[in-house]
Formats: sequence, C-alpha cells, structure tokens
Amino acid sequence: MDSKPVSYHTDFADHSSESVIAASNYKLFTDASWSETTHKGGMGFILTDEANSLILAGHTPTTTDSAEQAEGKYIPWAINISAEKIRRKEVLLFIDCRNVIDYLRDPLAEIQWSTATQLQTYLNS
Repeated sequence: MDSKPVSYHTDFADHSSESVIAASNYKLFTDASWSETTHKGGMGFILTDEANSLILAGHTPTTTDSAEQAEGKYIPWAINISAEKIRRKEVLLFIDCRNVIDYLRDPLAEIQWSTATQLQTYLNS
C-alpha cells in the first residue's frame, strides 16, 4: 500500500478547502444548505474509514440566520454522533465554508459571533 498523502482541492465561488489525506485516518465530510428566504436548511455528514468505506452517515433539518451558522452548527453535531465510531482516532474534517475553516485554524479569524460560540465545543475537545 502506498502511504504517500493524496491532496484534494475544491474551489467554488466563495467556498474552498484543501485537505491532505494519509492512510489509517477517518474522514468526516460535512455540508449544510440554507435558504435566505426561509432561514431553513439541512445538514449532513459522511464518515469513512481509511479504505474509504462508509462507516456512518446522517442528516437533519436546521433553522439558522445564515449559511455560515448552519455550517458551524453542524460540525459539533456530526462529531458527537460519530464519536463512538471514532474513539480517539485521528479524523480529517472536510468542510466547504471558508470562514469556518479559517476560524478552526485560528480562533481570532473573522466569523459571526453565533457561529464562533457553536464551534467552541469542537475547539475545546
């Protein structure tokens, strides 16, 4: 088995992320949708193992004030649901919201206060 990291890059209008995947890691893919008109949306996740086999998946409806809040609200939720399967193993988190990515890397980065409050659970784990 080749253990060299594989680099994945996505780039959309105002969403982009770059992650490096190495062998023997879990991968948690998250995404949220949101309607500015109704303030309703949905959140979903997929957890895979090092062989990219599906371990767990889930989704739920949400009501928030912004798309950023939906993305931020979802991460602790997905991690809590996945916690039993993950059990202290390294997990690579894939997120497509630039503001959330920046905040997770640097808590001084600019982000909505309500989103930052939701993400503190993740940062303090």
